[in-house]
This record gives sequence, C-alpha cells and structure tokens, in this order.
Amino acid sequence: MTVARATQVRATIRGVSGTVVHAATGEPIGGAKVRVGTAEATTGPLGAFDLLVPDGSASLLVEAAGFEPLQQRLVVPHRGEWRGARVGLESRRDVASRLLLEVLSVTTRGEMGSTATDRELLAIARSLGTESAELDALVAEVERIVYGEAPPSAAALEHVARLARVAR
Repeated sequence: MTVARATQVRATIRGVSGTVVHAATGEPIGGAKVRVGTAEATTGPLGAFDLLVPDGSASLLVEAAGFEPLQQRLVVPHRGEWRGARVGLESRRDVASRLLLEVLSVTTRGEMGSTATDRELLAIARSLGTESAELDALVAEVERIVYGEAPPSAAALEHVARLARVAR
C-alpha cells in the first residue's frame, strides 16, 4: 500500500529593490512610499527601497508628496531582474509648469522665448491680443504651486489642469 504525502507549494520569495528619483533631475526622493502587492517600504534619504515579494504578477505603486504617483503592473521573476530598479516620479510642479507652457505656446503663437518667465510669456500673449481672466488665473495658480513651500497636492494640480483647459 502506497501512502500519498501532501506537499505544499509555496511561492518563491524574491526581492524588488531600487531607488526612487525625481524624473527630471535624477535626485533621490526620500520618504516615498513603495508598495508591491502587500509588501510596503518607505525610501530612505537616498531614495532606496528593498522589498521581499513572491514571484508572479503584482501591482507596483510609488507615491511621494508633491509628485504624481506611479502605478503599473510588474512581473517578479525568479531571477531577480527587479533588483536595482530606478523609478522616476514626475514632480507636480513640473507638470503644472508644462501645462502652463502648453497654453502659452498656443496664445503666443510661437513667439515664446526659451528663457522667458511665466510673467514675460503672459506679457507676450497680451501684446498679441490675448487678454483673459482665465489665463491670469492659470498663471497665478501655477506660480502658487511652483513657488509654494508645501508640496502641491493632486487636487491643486487638477485645478491647474481645469484652468488650462478653459484658458486654451
């Protein structure tokens, strides 16, 4: 008589590690929250994180104050390809500036200077006949986000995006 023994199949535990950085500057982002599946870590001052996660498909979520969150699916292989990953987050200040520049590039009809400030670009738009309270509100809100001390929130960036849509 043969007795069958129950075997337990367990996922192999693998690591996901790397550095969270500012996408535009490459500077490390300390205090970012990194989650892969149910495993979580907070980056240190140099932006480093290290997680143990099972093999297979998982959701990666990276969040930091003042930055757009990054979420994507990843597959954790058994060979360790997710060791030393570099995760770039886009600053909400950069996104707000880009939205303003997109609007101003339309309103200045290509008359933008590469070193002009937001206010100089607004003056160019006005000299070309673009006068709008919406554009003034957009510039003021972007300046508040870009030059403010506190990291901008998702709600503040959404407000800029709404103003940009109206100002176009």
